[in-house]
Amino acid sequence: MIHLLLFLSIFAPLTAPPPRYASIQPGIAKYYRPGLFARVAAVRGIPLRSDVDGYASTPDPALIGKVIHASIAGGPIESFQVLDSSAPRDRSRHLRERLVIEVDYLTARRHHFISTGHAPAVVYIPAIAMQQPESGAKP
Repeated sequence: MIHLLLFLSIFAPLTAPPPRYASIQPGIAKYYRPGLFARVAAVRGIPLRSDVDGYASTPDPALIGKVIHASIAGGPIESFQVLDSSAPRDRSRHLRERLVIEVDYLTARRHHFISTGHAPAVVYIPAIAMQQPESGAKP
């Protein structure tokens, strides 16, 4: 019995925990004009969170109301509340362009890509975000 407990205590930690991210998507970031995310949030009835680094739109409408993470222009990984998604007529073009995130104007300014209009980005979709219900989003 002691050998079994010792064996389990050694090998039990080797079982992998659930992945932190359900999806990692490299591509490009663009940005919304100043104030647009506040209007989108108001129309959708989504309260703006103050515990995130910025606001975002993604090609995936299932992420509206959730928090995702992204590294923009080689910067640190930051958190973003998703408030919008690509319009159906634009989605295929966005995917062809490898657009993975559109961020708020202040984030674009912080990452110095206002003049170019785009920057390299990596979006990290937390596994937990795929299990969370939307936070008050209207369809």
